[in-house]
Amino acid sequence: MRYIAASAALLLLIAVAVTYSVLGLDKHFFAQHCPNQGVEEVIFADPDKPIDNGYYYEVTETAGPVCEECCAGLVRSALSGLFIEAEVSTRRPFAIVIGNSGPSLPQSGLSQAEIIYEVIAEGTTTRIIGIFQDFDSSKIGSIRSARDYFIDIALDYDSIFVHFGGSPQAFEAISRINIAAINGLQLDGGVRTANFNQVVFWRDATRWRTPALREHSAYTSAENLLRHATRFRSEINIPNMAPFIFYEEPSNHQDAMPATNISVQFSTASPVVFRYNDETSRYYRFYGANQNMQIDEETGEQLAVENVIVQLTRVAAIPGDTAGRRNVAVIGSGRGYLFTNGTVIPLLWSKADHRAPTVWTFECGEPLALNVGSTWINITDRTPTFE
Repeated sequence: MRYIAASAALLLLIAVAVTYSVLGLDKHFFAQHCPNQGVEEVIFADPDKPIDNGYYYEVTETAGPVCEECCAGLVRSALSGLFIEAEVSTRRPFAIVIGNSGPSLPQSGLSQAEIIYEVIAEGTTTRIIGIFQDFDSSKIGSIRSARDYFIDIALDYDSIFVHFGGSPQAFEAISRINIAAINGLQLDGGVRTANFNQVVFWRDATRWRTPALREHSAYTSAENLLRHATRFRSEINIPNMAPFIFYEEPSNHQDAMPATNISVQFSTASPVVFRYNDETSRYYRFYGANQNMQIDEETGEQLAVENVIVQLTRVAAIPGDTAGRRNVAVIGSGRGYLFTNGTVIPLLWSKADHRAPTVWTFECGEPLALNVGSTWINITDRTPTFE
């Protein structure tokens, strides 16, 4: 191990580290991998030990030359633990409602979400709420309608809520809670084959030509959302962020048990499946009775994440609702499971009210720790099966 004097540009990272330390996040949150620079790991040393030209930081043995400026202006994402621009890390995320029924597939841009929520919307149909912060996808969707409990998910991350219409309960909650929201029904730019950046939302021309796909034809983009969102507060309110901490390297809790195949059921429909790949340390997503690979249409690649969470809670039909909508309890407390690095361990969750963040812990009371990367959170009342 050796110490290297950090450049002045790295003082920003020290400041961010001190900020997160005050908030009680694990110091290992700041271990980082400088991309393409041969640096395996950077760990901030004690900031109370300055030298004339800056602060010390510590690096492990490297595979190549150390670049003192390679980490300048970059910090760990609070959502994924990945290395992102400091300016992006303070930007409010978007919580985007995306279709997940058969006609909605394949989705566009979902692979860029740091966190993906899946929860029942009506009948046997689930819907996705993707949390996007560091993203640039030119096509995201299809954008679908809101439910009131989606809003509580969005509030966990101080997000700007993006939807295309919604249930009566959702519109009542948006008004009552006063969440920053972008409703595509009010900003529908119509069917387009070009000039997508001249509107906020547009209708995919191919889908629009098929009547059964028209309700699954609304899309937006990162550029369009970022441009339109300038009317809202732009910087995130840090205390409202999800309190995740991240391992320095692929790891799991000491009490975790092996589990590489996960089956999650939301209703009487066929379960979804996540299969762990030891070579990539990721869980790959399959759906339907034939266990089809779930693809991001923009990349052509199968959706995969580093962490899978199952959040167990109460789900009940809304009395008298002819559309088969559900009440899903995301405020309260309950149990769940974390699948990461080929293992499983029970966890606990609690959320006190609409604006209080969900608190995740292991059963022993330790804060939940994730592996660096994206996370898929399945909210259901059915215990998953795994092996």
